Amino acid sequence: MIFGITDIRCLISMFGGSTVSMSRLRPALAKELLDAGAIMRIRSGRGYSCKLLDEKVCRTFFAQRFDIHDLEAWLEANTETTSRSEQVTLAGNSKIHHVRTFRGFLIKSPEPLECTFKGRKFILQTPAGISMFIEDIDSFCLPAGVTVIGMENGESFQQAERQLYLFGGMRVVFVSRYPWSSDLVSWLARQPVRYVHFGDFDLAGINIYLTEFYSRLGEKAEFFIPNDIEQRIKRGNSNLYNAQYQRYKDMTVADSRLVRLVNMLHRYGRCYEQEGYIEAAPSGEHNGDKQK
Repeated sequence: MIFGITDIRCLISMFGGSTVSMSRLRPALAKELLDAGAIMRIRSGRGYSCKLLDEKVCRTFFAQRFDIHDLEAWLEANTETTSRSEQVTLAGNSKIHHVRTFRGFLIKSPEPLECTFKGRKFILQTPAGISMFIEDIDSFCLPAGVTVIGMENGESFQQAERQLYLFGGMRVVFVSRYPWSSDLVSWLARQPVRYVHFGDFDLAGINIYLTEFYSRLGEKAEFFIPNDIEQRIKRGNSNLYNAQYQRYKDMTVADSRLVRLVNMLHRYGRCYEQEGYIEAAPSGEHNGDKQK
C-alpha cells in the first residue's frame, strides 16, 4: 500500500488549508498526487512542503485507485482500534479488514412523492434544509416516471431546492453522491427511473460520471448539460482546467452525448463548477431542456 493513516491525516489537514511537510507523505503517494495535479510542492527552509492544489482531483484519485470515496470515513474506520495488539485480542489475528456495515444514501424530495418501503406505500417529502437517509436500500422503491438528479457536490445537494428551476416540468428527487456512490449506483440499477448526473463541468467531474455511473448504468444515465453552459464556461476557471488537463487529456468519453461538452472545455481551456447554478429561479422561466 502506498499510503497509510498518517498520509490520510495529512491530506485531510490540507483540505482545511494547512501546509504539510513533504517528508510526512510516503514518497510513492506524493509523486502520484503531484503528477495528478492534486497537490503542489513548495520550498520550505532547506526542504519542501506541500499544499493542496485541487481537492476534487485528490478525492477522485483515491476513489478510482483504491475505491475509497470518503477519506474522513476511511480514517475513522481505520483508527477505531489503536494498536496491532488490540486487534489481535479482539479478532484473533493481526489482519483485520474493516467491513462497512452502515450503508445507504441521502435523498431529498421537494414535492410529495408516493414511494414504497418493504411493500408499503408512504409519502416522501423533505422541507428545505432536511434530507432523508435511506439505510435499507433494497426495500426502498420510487414510482416509475421519476427522474433522479444525482448531486456530485455536497453544497449543491444541501441547497437542491434552489436549483429546481433547472428541471421545470419534471418529477424529480435529489440524491447525494456522498458518502458512498457504490450504494447509490446499486440501488439505481434496480429502479424504474431515469438518472441525471449533475456535477461540475470539468474533466474530473465528467470522469466521475463516466467511471462511477455510466459504466454501470449505461444509457439509463445521462450527464446534465444546461442550455447556457457554453456562456458560463467562457468565463469559467482556467486554473482548474490546467490542474486537471494532464491527468484527463486522453480520457475516453464513452458516452457520445458528452463529446461536445468535452470539446468545449478544451476549446476554451476553462471549467465551470456546479455551485454556480445555486440561485433563485428567474420568474416564469425554466431551463430544463438539455443540450445533446
